[in-house]
Amino acid sequence: QRPGAAAPYYAQVLQVDAEPCNLVKTETFRKLQRLLNVTVQDLDILQLFMGGDRSGAQLHFHSAAFNLLYVGQKDWFLIPPRRTATSSIPSYDLWH
Repeated sequence: QRPGAAAPYYAQVLQVDAEPCNLVKTETFRKLQRLLNVTVQDLDILQLFMGGDRSGAQLHFHSAAFNLLYVGQKDWFLIPPRRTATSSIPSYDLWH
């Protein structure tokens, strides 16, 4: 990896009740259910991403999503819907 380059990250699609996450059995999910009025059926896809400094998804768009940061710090860059786009440029190189 070249100095200053974006770090690789790990991504996997999980089943809603998959271990070790098992999101639906957590107190956090129960709180979110009450707060947002969501059910397990509202979770059409569950993805797990892990990465180090300067890792992350490339510029992309999708329908409504819920993101939970377990530990660390994450920057989200939001773009108005009329300006949506995709890119193959690593996120760190695109925004910094």
